[in-house]
Amino acid sequence: MKDLLLGIDVGTTGVKAALFTLEGVLLAAHSVEHPTHHLRANWVEQEPEDWWRGVCASVQHVLGQVAEAAERVAGLAVSSQAPSMIALDAEGQPVRPALIWMDRRAEAEAAQMAAQLGHDGVIRISGNRPDPYYVAPKIAWMRAHEPELFQQTRWFAQIPGYINYRLSGVMTLDEVHAGLTQLRDRNTGAWSPAICGFCGLDPAKL
Repeated sequence: MKDLLLGIDVGTTGVKAALFTLEGVLLAAHSVEHPTHHLRANWVEQEPEDWWRGVCASVQHVLGQVAEAAERVAGLAVSSQAPSMIALDAEGQPVRPALIWMDRRAEAEAAQMAAQLGHDGVIRISGNRPDPYYVAPKIAWMRAHEPELFQQTRWFAQIPGYINYRLSGVMTLDEVHAGLTQLRDRNTGAWSPAICGFCGLDPAKL
């Protein structure tokens, strides 16, 4: 009988898993902390493998609290902190630690984006102002400062897509997180040629 729902949230400080009935009654919850690495001022990274370990540990714990829970899960959903720049190779392995939303090392790239495309132009395309909070300036930073790692990257993912990939082997990106990359044209729903061009990014890597 498939009568349970599993929720997974990868937050800034830890991973939480929760098990619910189909009616939304909470049956079990558990969280596992993960570290954040402050390399220097405004440089903030996390290890995707730490997220995955937290997912495995928290899910295992909540499934152990309810009889035969693993066989009863009808569906699951993954939410997360956002946005994060997760660079993966062709095997789905991270080529470097993830730059999370707190990381602001790409200030210069955000300014260059505004200069090249126009501050208002970026807003018209993406719905958001040029800012290193978003993924596009971070990708431009990686291309400029870590060109070998940039070339090794086959996919730029967001956390829910990365966790879903680890669970299913399928690479995905939902519309909300696509918008937070600042690479999506909000008017067409397609990847923006202008912003992808600024980043030197092939949209096939998204």
